[in-house]
Amino acid sequence: MSLVRLAHGRYQFRFTVDEQGRPVSADWRRHWIVAFVLWIVMGVGFAQTTSEPQFEATPANLDCLLPVAADRGVPIYPVEDWAEQRSATVKVKLTFYSATLPPKAELVGDKRFVRFENSVAEYVSRYRLPCFVEGQAPIVTDQTFTFSYNDQKSVVYDNVGHNAGRSHWKCVEHNAPKYPMSSRHVVAEGNVVLSITFVKRDEEPKVDVIYGARDRQLQAAAVRAAKNYRYKCDIPEAEPVVAQQRFHFRLVDGKVFGLRDLDLSTFLGSVEREGLGKVRFDFNEMGCPFDLNINLYRPYARNTLGQFGQPNAKRKPFMDWLAQLTMRFSAESEPYLIGQSIKVSVPCAILDLT
Repeated sequence: MSLVRLAHGRYQFRFTVDEQGRPVSADWRRHWIVAFVLWIVMGVGFAQTTSEPQFEATPANLDCLLPVAADRGVPIYPVEDWAEQRSATVKVKLTFYSATLPPKAELVGDKRFVRFENSVAEYVSRYRLPCFVEGQAPIVTDQTFTFSYNDQKSVVYDNVGHNAGRSHWKCVEHNAPKYPMSSRHVVAEGNVVLSITFVKRDEEPKVDVIYGARDRQLQAAAVRAAKNYRYKCDIPEAEPVVAQQRFHFRLVDGKVFGLRDLDLSTFLGSVEREGLGKVRFDFNEMGCPFDLNINLYRPYARNTLGQFGQPNAKRKPFMDWLAQLTMRFSAESEPYLIGQSIKVSVPCAILDLT
């Protein structure tokens, strides 16, 4: 493997190439229009959908988890699988609802190896979270266990709290908005994006409009629905729960715009150039290759980002930079695309715009 630098004016990329000289990623100057799915015409009718709100991170205290790390040991390696020289990786999603009860465990593993899952389920059933505050939002985290036959029958696992957060959506009583008749008559469609702030339990939230689909009636319908939300869990004083949510209003016989998943070079070719600035990022130091999810709110608010797979703290400066980039949308497509999310694949390369 080797590195190749591509340059265009002051914009440069270095890409990893294989032994045949083929680059990992395509030319980043590829025209941005490839990002869009062409609109199609469907039958008669209307529909509206709401995405699950994206809640701002709030403290999720797993510091008191019992047994303590020194006393936890490891899950039992199933005897039958050891005899058959089998290895496996099992991921478990843990949701804590109580200070005295074990977490709810949702296991994701190879269904051929149920014994591995049973071993992990028995192991995590011993977990307790005595500092959990009853009445507040559940705490959700995940943990991965690796059973390795080739490594002297070892069982290893990652930190149980590395990706913890409170599951606020489980606390929200909500109803979908109604599609305004006046908007249907004038064929008004698009996304309304709101910021919703819950301050006290069972009280009307504060609602701010980030993007209104360029239609006052659609905007008003989404705001009315959000103001009827009620947060049914306790909210600590001076710790409001804040979320962003997208409401998608679509006439079934209208236009449909979507975004394909992109590699990083194509994504950068789709954004406003003046926002790029002078930056340099070495993805080889960030656990490359990796994929990011970008929720597109610019220029009306910062984009929000998430990481697929194992998070890596070294990616934060790069993600902060992506959060302030504005993707180029036509006036026609913007109401459909603001608030949508896109997966961007980042290769093993050096991005050099200095």
